[in-house]
Amino acid sequence: MRVSTRYGLGTAVALLFIIGGSALAAQKRTAIPFADIGNVRNWHADSADELYIQAMNRTWYRTTFWSPCYALPFATAIAFVTEPNGELDKYSSLLVDGERCWFKTFEQTTDPRRDRD
Repeated sequence: MRVSTRYGLGTAVALLFIIGGSALAAQKRTAIPFADIGNVRNWHADSADELYIQAMNRTWYRTTFWSPCYALPFATAIAFVTEPNGELDKYSSLLVDGERCWFKTFEQTTDPRRDRD
């Protein structure tokens, strides 16, 4: 009886790992691929708290920061610090006037200029 209980418990634990792993794999990861070689078309900042980024396929993304990026609303140029594989995602950051601003969120959104009307 003990042997079957051990196998039953082991099977149940293995099943939980499989189910949990497939749920994590099902989550969509938001990123702009090849951002390090020019896959960013445009960007727009209304405040120091968020930035809108447009990829070359005209898809817009919204990112927020862990702390305000004070130079961002006045910037005429920014530099994206991408992941080693060149993707721009929630683990990336940007440089603006020597200030490094770390992304807190990174999500797909609609055109920010269209939402104002």
